Amino acid sequence: MIIKTENLQEISNKILQAVDTDATTSVTSNGDKIELVVVNNQLQLNVTNKEYYARVVIDNVGDENFKAVVDAKVFLSLVSKLYSEDVELVVEKNVLHIKSGNSNY
Repeated sequence: MIIKTENLQEISNKILQAVDTDATTSVTSNGDKIELVVVNNQLQLNVTNKEYYARVVIDNVGDENFKAVVDAKVFLSLVSKLYSEDVELVVEKNVLHIKSGNSNY
Protein backbone atom coordinates (compact mmCIF):
# COMPACT_ATOMS: atom_id res chain seq x y z
CA MET A 1 0.00 0.00 0.00
CA ILE A 2 1.38 3.40 -0.97
CA ILE A 3 0.30 6.46 1.00
CA LYS A 4 1.48 10.03 1.40
CA THR A 5 4.20 10.31 4.03
CA GLU A 6 2.62 13.52 5.32
CA ASN A 7 -0.69 11.69 5.98
CA LEU A 8 1.03 8.84 7.80
CA GLN A 9 3.06 11.28 9.90
CA GLU A 10 -0.06 13.26 10.76
CA ILE A 11 -2.00 10.30 12.14
CA SER A 12 1.15 8.93 13.80
CA ASN A 13 1.51 12.20 15.70
CA LYS A 14 -2.10 11.91 16.84
CA ILE A 15 -1.74 8.32 18.06
CA LEU A 16 1.56 9.17 19.76
CA GLN A 17 -0.44 10.91 22.48
CA ALA A 18 -1.97 7.55 23.41
CA VAL A 19 1.31 5.60 23.44
CA ASP A 20 3.48 5.07 26.49
CA THR A 21 6.82 6.49 25.39
CA ASP A 22 8.51 6.00 28.76
CA ALA A 23 12.23 5.70 28.11
CA THR A 24 12.48 2.80 30.58
CA THR A 25 10.31 0.60 28.36
CA SER A 26 12.52 -1.37 26.01
CA VAL A 27 11.62 -2.72 22.59
CA THR A 28 11.91 -6.27 23.89
CA SER A 29 9.49 -5.67 26.78
CA ASN A 30 5.72 -5.63 26.59
CA GLY A 31 5.54 -1.99 25.46
CA ASP A 32 2.59 -0.61 23.55
CA LYS A 33 1.85 -2.10 20.16
CA ILE A 34 0.15 -0.49 17.18
CA GLU A 35 -2.17 -2.45 14.94
CA LEU A 36 -2.23 -1.26 11.34
CA VAL A 37 -5.22 -2.61 9.45
CA VAL A 38 -7.19 -1.66 6.33
CA VAL A 39 -10.96 -1.73 6.86
CA ASN A 40 -13.50 -0.27 4.43
CA ASN A 41 -10.89 1.66 2.42
CA GLN A 42 -9.34 3.15 5.61
CA LEU A 43 -5.94 2.55 7.13
CA GLN A 44 -6.56 2.35 10.87
CA LEU A 45 -3.86 2.69 13.51
CA ASN A 46 -5.11 1.22 16.77
CA VAL A 47 -3.40 1.19 20.15
CA THR A 48 -4.63 -0.23 23.43
CA ASN A 49 -3.45 -1.16 26.87
CA LYS A 50 -5.22 -1.91 30.17
CA GLU A 51 -6.52 1.66 30.45
CA TYR A 52 -7.52 2.94 27.01
CA TYR A 53 -8.12 2.29 23.32
CA ALA A 54 -7.35 4.81 20.58
CA ARG A 55 -7.84 4.75 16.80
CA VAL A 56 -6.84 7.14 14.03
CA VAL A 57 -7.52 6.65 10.32
CA ILE A 58 -6.43 7.64 6.82
CA ASP A 59 -9.27 7.48 4.30
CA ASN A 60 -9.13 6.23 0.71
CA VAL A 61 -6.16 3.86 0.89
CA GLY A 62 -7.77 1.11 -1.19
CA ASP A 63 -9.28 -2.23 -0.32
CA GLU A 64 -5.99 -4.07 -0.03
CA ASN A 65 -5.87 -6.90 2.52
CA PHE A 66 -3.43 -5.47 5.06
CA LYS A 67 -2.81 -6.10 8.75
CA ALA A 68 0.28 -5.74 10.95
CA VAL A 69 1.05 -5.34 14.65
CA VAL A 70 4.27 -3.52 15.49
CA ASP A 71 6.10 -1.99 18.43
CA ALA A 72 4.63 1.49 18.83
CA LYS A 73 7.81 3.33 19.85
CA VAL A 74 9.87 1.90 17.01
CA PHE A 75 7.19 2.47 14.36
CA LEU A 76 6.37 6.04 15.43
CA SER A 77 10.03 6.97 15.70
CA LEU A 78 10.71 5.63 12.22
CA VAL A 79 7.68 7.32 10.65
CA SER A 80 8.68 10.68 12.13
CA LYS A 81 12.01 10.46 10.27
CA LEU A 82 10.65 9.61 6.80
CA TYR A 83 11.38 12.25 4.18
CA SER A 84 10.07 11.06 0.80
CA GLU A 85 6.71 12.14 -0.63
CA ASP A 86 5.24 8.61 -0.44
CA VAL A 87 5.76 5.62 1.78
CA GLU A 88 5.00 2.00 0.89
CA LEU A 89 3.85 -0.43 3.57
CA VAL A 90 4.09 -4.13 2.67
CA VAL A 91 3.64 -7.23 4.79
CA GLU A 92 5.65 -10.23 3.56
CA LYS A 93 6.09 -13.44 5.54
CA ASN A 94 4.65 -11.78 8.68
CA VAL A 95 7.14 -8.89 8.51
CA LEU A 96 6.19 -5.26 7.91
CA HIS A 97 8.44 -3.61 5.32
CA ILE A 98 8.51 0.17 5.06
CA LYS A 99 9.87 1.69 1.87
CA SER A 100 10.52 5.41 1.68
CA GLY A 101 12.57 6.91 -1.14
CA ASN A 102 15.73 4.82 -1.44
CA SER A 103 15.40 3.47 2.12
CA ASN A 104 13.94 0.14 3.18
CA TYR A 105 13.12 -0.78 6.78
